[in-house]
Amino acid sequence: MKMRKLFFVVASLCLFCSCNEEVEHNRVLMKDGNVIYLENEDVTHYNTEQDLAAVYNNYVYSRNSQSTESSDYSIRTDSVFGYTSVDVDARWSIATFGDWIADYGLTPGEKYYVQSVVEVCKQLPCYSGEQVVASPYNGEMSHLMGYTTSGKRGYGVGQIRDTDGYYIGVTLVTNIAYDENGKSVQCYYPVKDLTTLKWKFKALAIDWK
Repeated sequence: MKMRKLFFVVASLCLFCSCNEEVEHNRVLMKDGNVIYLENEDVTHYNTEQDLAAVYNNYVYSRNSQSTESSDYSIRTDSVFGYTSVDVDARWSIATFGDWIADYGLTPGEKYYVQSVVEVCKQLPCYSGEQVVASPYNGEMSHLMGYTTSGKRGYGVGQIRDTDGYYIGVTLVTNIAYDENGKSVQCYYPVKDLTTLKWKFKALAIDWK
């Protein structure tokens, strides 16, 4: 009986230690004091921008959102800049990039801690009785926005109007946050700086009768 108890205690301690090792193994402390948790230490290499943009395809928004492009019934156009919130719970991983990443001030081939798909949200103001839809992004305007779930530049708009008088726009970016040494680099691909995001939209008149 004593042997069984001893075996149980030893087994429990081994299990506890192995769990702690796994937690510590995936826990990374950055230079700024922030702690991130990796699911694994696999390194993903994005040789081209197209390789990275492919991660946005078929992504499912956490919000009740859909991507829209245009409408024949717009009554006015508007735009707002910046962002309201960023998804802080996106998963962390390790990635390297091809030569193209030099355009973003980063080093090709160097390891970075990243959140591959991050939702960036913005409140899109509207009047009572209006519905907001996203305008298409192309040409010179494309660099001012992140990606949709179809892998195109643009954003999705919440289907349900907020009672405070705005819709929620959601675009997808990649947060390249730290280098291999834990130093903050804070690059949000593909826009570098989230304050430069330009949310252009069309406001449609809705007849609720």
